[in-house]
Amino acid sequence: RQPEFVHRSTTQIIHQPVYIFRLLGPEGELTENCTLITENWLAMLQSFQEITMSLKEQLTQDTITASKAGDGKKRDALRMMQAAIKQIEIDDRVTLDDAGVIQVLTKQAKQRRESIAEYTKAGRDDLVGQEAYELGVIEAYLPQLMSREEIEVLVKQAIADSGATSAKDMGKVMKATQARLTGKT
Repeated sequence: RQPEFVHRSTTQIIHQPVYIFRLLGPEGELTENCTLITENWLAMLQSFQEITMSLKEQLTQDTITASKAGDGKKRDALRMMQAAIKQIEIDDRVTLDDAGVIQVLTKQAKQRRESIAEYTKAGRDDLVGQEAYELGVIEAYLPQLMSREEIEVLVKQAIADSGATSAKDMGKVMKATQARLTGKT
């Protein structure tokens, strides 16, 4: 359930601000009307909203924070990420969810890695530094990659579960492995 802020007013009885919000269900339906009386409760509500914030909202919030802090380099990297996401949304006429945003950021990270390799070959250390910084910012928003050992364990389990005995059974093993790896990176 996600809270939706409605309005703030001051009561005559307790002379403190009263915050009224609605709790929305997974489909956006109203589940409860609630009233918060103190500033502490409002802070708790805001921290709850930060926890449930989408990746696009987090990027926007971090861009604002970087701008206020005067960190132009990080702000520019975050804006570049937002521009790439917005470009996909406009081109495909869709609104990306977190999974779609992760796909876009993964593509951006891959482009940065390739650029770093090319700039290194060309001896452009100044551009390598810029691309490496942007790659670091992008990777901060990507999920943690699985280690080689974790992947090997999953593949061995898939081989055992599918009963594969030869290279002919590779399709079965791949299908089982992909099913296990869905949602993990």
